[in-house]
Amino acid sequence: MDEVIRADAHAVRPLSEMLTRAFAIDPIACDLFPKTHGRRRRLERFFSVQLRHAYLPRGEILTYPDYAAAALVVWPSAPPLALWHQIATLRAVPLLGKNVLAAQELARAIMATHPTTPYAYLGTIGTDPASQCEGRATRLIQAIVDRCDREGLLCCIEASKESNVSFYEHFGFVQERELAVRSGGPTLFVMRRSAKPRDSIAR
Repeated sequence: MDEVIRADAHAVRPLSEMLTRAFAIDPIACDLFPKTHGRRRRLERFFSVQLRHAYLPRGEILTYPDYAAAALVVWPSAPPLALWHQIATLRAVPLLGKNVLAAQELARAIMATHPTTPYAYLGTIGTDPASQCEGRATRLIQAIVDRCDREGLLCCIEASKESNVSFYEHFGFVQERELAVRSGGPTLFVMRRSAKPRDSIAR
């Protein structure tokens, strides 16, 4: 299998396309982009904005040379997002349409569950449907939790499907709560992983 690499700006388009395929039937994506017609186009543009103006400037995007999977993470050492990037993220607003308020409410609810102490945030992990069951997401997550262990960091993630909870538990994540932002909306499964003690890592 290809080595894990850190993505740059040249990866935005292929990763946006891959993530669109990966999240085509994701509960959150379908809730924010409910109309089937045009969903993939809007979702791809949404991921493009997120990758280019949120994660590349202050986060880290781990992927493979063939862009078949990606993990988007923000470390506590990340610098504040520059003003022009903040403005650029507003390009996502017309993509969301009338659901922009729901997206803002969801973002606020998620942030309210995050700790006040330094932590790593695994915001998105996705694999191209054609490359699933190859261990690609496993390798990306393992690289992130290994760094968390080395640096003694808590790691936070929200699973958008209950069926994914056991997958994350394999890496030491523990479900803390279920988050239903509004009645009838999708449920997120808030999960946390504490860093392993240094002596257990060395063994």
